[in-house]
Amino acid sequence: FRQAREACDSYWMRQLTKKKLQHRLTTGAHVLVKTHEWSGKKASFEEMASMFTQVVVSIREGFEPDEHWMKYATHVIHFEDIVAYDESTETIGALSVLRNLAEHLGITTLSDYD
Repeated sequence: FRQAREACDSYWMRQLTKKKLQHRLTTGAHVLVKTHEWSGKKASFEEMASMFTQVVVSIREGFEPDEHWMKYATHVIHFEDIVAYDESTETIGALSVLRNLAEHLGITTLSDYD
């Protein structure tokens, strides 16, 4: 977000609540919430869903995607694509993942250097 000159506050929360999310949204910046090992309840999740503008979900082979998040996913990233590397072309998978994410979020002014 820095390179795109977009304000972003990022937080890691094991238990995401409407109150916590509302507090962070008061800044006017984009709010990025990482929820590894999220253990909330479906009712509280549904209550917050209308507050999400984008839901980016990362999934990994061998792990079951969380059904609550997948229901609202606007963009899905595969972990295997992030760590992919093609030695013959020196193509780094993370770069294409980030480019696709930027396009999904409407950030179109970034170069490969950014």
